[in-house]
Amino acid sequence: SYSVIDCLQQHIIVYPRSLVATVLLQSKLPVHIATLTEDVVWLRDQLHNLGMFKIIWPGKTVMENQQEVLRALRLLSPPVVIRRQHVTVTSEAQFSTRPGVTVRQLCPQSKGHEEVFNRAVVELQLVYPMNQIFHVVSQPAMLAAALSLHPAGADLEQARQDFTNVNAALHREFVLSKETKKEVSDNFDNLMAQFIKLGVLILTGGGRHISVTSDGQSLLTFLTKMIAPLLEVTWVFATSMLELRATPEGTASVTTSNAVRLAQNTAIAHLSKTDKDVVKSYRVIGEELLRTSMDSLVKCRLLEKQRISSGATMIFVPKDRIPKLQYLVDLLGRICSQSESHLFDHQTIAQQEMTSKL
Repeated sequence: SYSVIDCLQQHIIVYPRSLVATVLLQSKLPVHIATLTEDVVWLRDQLHNLGMFKIIWPGKTVMENQQEVLRALRLLSPPVVIRRQHVTVTSEAQFSTRPGVTVRQLCPQSKGHEEVFNRAVVELQLVYPMNQIFHVVSQPAMLAAALSLHPAGADLEQARQDFTNVNAALHREFVLSKETKKEVSDNFDNLMAQFIKLGVLILTGGGRHISVTSDGQSLLTFLTKMIAPLLEVTWVFATSMLELRATPEGTASVTTSNAVRLAQNTAIAHLSKTDKDVVKSYRVIGEELLRTSMDSLVKCRLLEKQRISSGATMIFVPKDRIPKLQYLVDLLGRICSQSESHLFDHQTIAQQEMTSKL
């Protein structure tokens, strides 16, 4: 079944809308249509290099490429808007199938946090088409995230261990056929070989030291920014569990539903800050993502579930696993704190034009 899924993912047909949405999520907005077109074409070429060959892109000239991007932008509206040749997104959620309906009406739990929930909906409207690409590049993105911990270069075995930790944190987010320690290690070697062949990485010091080439840095940065929001979700869930009251057995036990609610509150608190540190993506408040993160942490035995007599499922951090979970929190925090968030931290178009004239 894993082979079938791998085959299906490798033969996914990618349309311009997915490419444009992916670039917008990583871009500093507003972005000029010409710059956006250049970035989308760059991503198309990078995906070809990574083995994604089923990309529908009729454009061949600069003008044709720009027309493809404009057509994709119209499909992404709302929340995408174009003003004066610049592309940006609204910070107020709009539902094309239910005009006039607000997030408050659809999500009663958003009361008091309407801005956070509005932005989460807007972000998810772009994430949905991006996911068509994401599942194919998830493994290279995990390696990119691990390597981002070592901007001056990494020891090969340390990078392997960091990749293993990132892989564990996202185990339930993707359909990963590589589960055993040896399989994950072999997968690391295969990804390394792919990046070396593409000229993204080089090995020095007798093959024990990894360095990123100047041409490869932009790809690794882009992939890290793509996967950082999912690492933020795991960071949020693990952090909220470690903040539970201490007991002789570890942390206090809570129901799985309460654990998700506590994690969501932790995410909202971080997103409500003016200066965001680790948590920058608004999609982290999603209950489904938080539950998937919980399952990943249970799978790698950092959390433990227990069924009690009432039928409820409780979850807690056993005492002997607290240091390991704290280590993962620190590692993910270092990756995510490096990743910038641009989607809602934008100037108005008039402000940007004024800045460019100074």
